[in-house]
Amino acid sequence: MTKKFAIAALVPAAKFITYYAIQPIAYDLALHQILLDGTAIILTALVVARIYK
Repeated sequence: MTKKFAIAALVPAAKFITYYAIQPIAYDLALHQILLDGTAIILTALVVARIYK
């Protein structure tokens, strides 16, 4: 179960690292986007799993 959380948290990393490399955005902004989008994915997955359980 921990591996699933780690994978879900790292999914947005590729997208936002690409954005960081292409667009001139601040490092802090890219880091916050990665962390918050990963958190949103995990929370959404937990809610959907709870609904369908």
